[in-house]
Amino acid sequence: MHHDRLRPSRWQRQGLLAVGLLLAATGVAWLALHYRTGGDGLPHPAEGWLMRLHGAAAFAALFGAGLMAGHHIPAGWRAAQRPRHASQRRSGLLLCLMLGLGVVSGYTLYYFAPNGCVRPWAAAQQRRRG
Repeated sequence: MHHDRLRPSRWQRQGLLAVGLLLAATGVAWLALHYRTGGDGLPHPAEGWLMRLHGAAAFAALFGAGLMAGHHIPAGWRAAQRPRHASQRRSGLLLCLMLGLGVVSGYTLYYFAPNGCVRPWAAAQQRRRG
């Protein structure tokens, strides 16, 4: 299979890169605001909006992963059976694993944290360390 047929189109690459950067930026910004030193103990007003934007970017990342899963991943898996492309199979598997871990952690935090199971425990752990 020809390499150009496996390569995602330019808009797909740029879109996935933009979504990945948005996910990282909103996650890091939320962490920085949430765990800032010298705070008055109240949440920063931007925290809620950062979480919303992070969640929207996560949905966009899942959509992008679905686009990749339809053509690029199966075709790349077949092409990577050749020894010279074996490293691409490993990096693809690693990327899929990282996406899967992100999905599981996001799902867990969204559906289990608000109901009082995880957040009180996490807050107690934070108080113990601090």
